[in-house]
Amino acid sequence: DVTLDEVTYYLKKQSEELQERSQRKRSSMDVHALEKGWADMPRLFALWDKDGDGYLNREEIAMGINRWRTTHRNECKISLAECLILMDEVDVDSNRVLDKMEFGAFLARFSLATGVQLNRLVAFFLDEYQDNDDQKNSRGGGLGTRQASSGRQAKPRSQGFFGSLMA
Repeated sequence: DVTLDEVTYYLKKQSEELQERSQRKRSSMDVHALEKGWADMPRLFALWDKDGDGYLNREEIAMGINRWRTTHRNECKISLAECLILMDEVDVDSNRVLDKMEFGAFLARFSLATGVQLNRLVAFFLDEYQDNDDQKNSRGGGLGTRQASSGRQAKPRSQGFFGSLMA
């Protein structure tokens, strides 16, 4: 004979094991999502760096963030002013521009503030720029190469997101 207490204990133990497995699976998925977001970060940084100087200024950050705010107007939990405060918080050297590391920290905080996973946020921004480039190219307005505002061609970014920091 099995008592009610034994059944309750067994069901409770199974429930705890199931919750633990579910948590490990979620954790694994979160790590994969974070890795995907970080892996795509160099492309996003290059797209936002309009003048090709290797830094993102307040205008470049604002232009990128406004793409999110425009598309997600009803669900956006953070104002542009708050985004610029976030920028100041991660600007370690206080030079009012973000390098690649600071940009990563900025997007991570923006992700937390909006409640959107980093990989989805980065994918959104990359898709927005891809759509914009496709529209320019279909109208013949796309430039074959990215140029800095001074007219010189920007340096290629083949060193990876963190590689140029180690040089």
